Amino acid sequence: MEMAERAALRALAHSQHSPKDIAGVIAVDVSGYDHHAPAMRIQRTVGSAGIGYELRNASASDLAAIFTAADRLTCDPTSTALLIAAADRFALPKWNRWRDGGGIILGDAGAALVLSRSPGFARVVAGAYGSAPELEHYGRYSRTRAVRGHDTYSSFGESAETLRHHTRAVIEAALADTDVSHVDHVAITGVGRHLIAQLLPPELCASPYDTTWSYSRNIGHTCADITLGLAHLLRSGRLSAGDHVLAIGLAVGFSFYAVVLRVEETGPPGKRLQHARR
Repeated sequence: MEMAERAALRALAHSQHSPKDIAGVIAVDVSGYDHHAPAMRIQRTVGSAGIGYELRNASASDLAAIFTAADRLTCDPTSTALLIAAADRFALPKWNRWRDGGGIILGDAGAALVLSRSPGFARVVAGAYGSAPELEHYGRYSRTRAVRGHDTYSSFGESAETLRHHTRAVIEAALADTDVSHVDHVAITGVGRHLIAQLLPPELCASPYDTTWSYSRNIGHTCADITLGLAHLLRSGRLSAGDHVLAIGLAVGFSFYAVVLRVEETGPPGKRLQHARR
């Protein structure tokens, strides 16, 4: 909970919004907060009001929250900005962070961003999403198996073609809604390297090392890999104004997301993402 609060305060400060501008807070997690009303706790911490709720969509929770916040800004013209705060702590007995399976090591982290109508570090240009509910069996979590260190999700091998199809479909749909001819950076959910290599089209990037996975592999897989990856790209000086970033989310069960961002300015990490009303 404290990681989410600290991240929320930093994101709000970088956004240059006041607490009264925040029309709502979305609290994101995978493992579950140690609080029954995490969004309200974050609202109290940052001094905002408005709507507040928890959102959980496994490994792509932060991208799912961006879509949800964008929909809110589109539907409610009185809303100025929404705060998305994510945090997770993967601990025994529920989680064995070292042996959760699929080439994934789980990491504890907190991250936050502000999605706003006002200009910020990047603009949301387009997005697409999809799902493959026929693969929901991969999401059936067994506490006993996780503690003993068995592969929670079993092997994705038999479903690799389905995962590849849906991932590439949302990528194509998001890019088709833009005039972007070249993607400068790829931010992706920090799942296993071999899985990422199977999913991404070779013309997009030659290797998982060409994506933010190269950063995620050092901190572990979290519920906010995209947000953390974007902050890393910005903080490391790899982004320039005019760059296009493709954010790709994958969540067990399975759901798929793709968002195209255009970098507007390279200020401090955590500055607000602008929602482009289309």
